[in-house]
Amino acid sequence: MEIAVATWSCFRELEPGVKWILSDLLDIAAERGNCKESPEGERYLDGIPMEELCHTMIAALNVTKMKHYAAQVQTLTACSRTAAEIVKNGIRIMLSLYLEPYETEPGKTERRVKIVGGEKRSAEERVSSFYAVALYKYLYEKTEDQAAWKQFKEEYLEIPYYVNLYRIQGRTTGGGKQKYTEQYIQQWEAQMRGFLQEEQKKGVRYGYFENMDLDRIARSMPYIMEE
Repeated sequence: MEIAVATWSCFRELEPGVKWILSDLLDIAAERGNCKESPEGERYLDGIPMEELCHTMIAALNVTKMKHYAAQVQTLTACSRTAAEIVKNGIRIMLSLYLEPYETEPGKTERRVKIVGGEKRSAEERVSSFYAVALYKYLYEKTEDQAAWKQFKEEYLEIPYYVNLYRIQGRTTGGGKQKYTEQYIQQWEAQMRGFLQEEQKKGVRYGYFENMDLDRIARSMPYIMEE
């Protein structure tokens, strides 16, 4: 019981980010016409596989906050699990609050995530970089082709990767450390958009994000940060 209470007390590190991402998913699904609506007029999105969404959450959440959460749990509970295991388990616990029975095929029911309601935000208010983070980790994190991963990182991530999204001042300043001209940003967006479109043509899956906004991903990529 003490361990459970200690773990729940640490969730304040992850909970805001998890709720933010769930809200974004609902908004984007609504914009793309994939959002459902209850008889009472409440929007919802259901049938999301737990493990798939958990993987995306890990790719999307703030790295420092995840590390801090894991360290808190290890300290308070003397847990011997790795930080990665602690974070994954914590996200699973939070997502379990949204689980409902879902008929995956006739006669077969599985508990999956259902996102309901939430305050709608405009696209400008969203932290869109998480789509890009989830995308490249989903595509390349587990690849055995290290050369392909290295090339992808160098071509698409190396320069903009350390720009702090939360310190952007306008479209041409990143992190207070590097400045990009408008021409650079436009060229970079076009390059990334082309890459994503080619990957889509090849039939590459994007986890649950079958309807990803490629333009938004391309715009967000120069501002990715991992601490």
